[in-house]
Amino acid sequence: VRTTRRFSAFSHGGHAQTCGVDRTDSGVYCWGHNDAYQLGRGFRSGEDSSVSPVGGNLRGSMVSTVNFSTCLLDLSGAAFCSGFLNVNRRTLGIDETTLPAEIPLPVIGGLTFKSLSAADNGVCGISSTDDAYCWGQNGSGQLGIGTTSSPPTGPQRVLGGLKFGLLTTVYRSSTCGITLDGDLYCWGGFVPFSISSRLGERALRPHHLIKGIKFKSLTRNVSAAICGLTTDGRVYCWN
Repeated sequence: VRTTRRFSAFSHGGHAQTCGVDRTDSGVYCWGHNDAYQLGRGFRSGEDSSVSPVGGNLRGSMVSTVNFSTCLLDLSGAAFCSGFLNVNRRTLGIDETTLPAEIPLPVIGGLTFKSLSAADNGVCGISSTDDAYCWGQNGSGQLGIGTTSSPPTGPQRVLGGLKFGLLTTVYRSSTCGITLDGDLYCWGGFVPFSISSRLGERALRPHHLIKGIKFKSLTRNVSAAICGLTTDGRVYCWN
């Protein structure tokens, strides 16, 4: 794809769509596969290589894409999602009975966020007060609310009262985050070998992983692995 636009943020989804926030006008532009309306512009096609804006005339601060969905934050910090995202409005977090969401629709609850991270089965975000919220499916405890039961549609506050500076979700229903103090916590079906004998295959609330080491960034890949960079330059990876 060739474009003269310059982006301040971008995200590449696992199902070959890419979206970015234009650094000049803050518009959210997407291109790639659109078989599930994941480009968020109101028509369905196998592929669309044009770098075009999402519907709704939205201006954004960040965007997060995954397989069949795209979620973004507008300039006020409100969250919007479009696409199928597991063909379930609970997973999208929207108050909408008709799926798919052909253009980005607002996530219910009225919260504002600093960042979002979308996964196949849901979305997690850091609110404007540095609290972690997740919404979507919960079969692996990936919402971090202490149960595997499905809660009401919309963002649910993660247990523990922790304040986060960064969160990332992965495709096999797990989430990891770094607190404002640099501590690493994970929850859901992340199955780190070192603790699986004690917790089983999932943690239903944030679990402090690799104690005594401070982290400053996280990244994920499509094979459900997460890697973290420590404050002293070391890299740890797990899945």
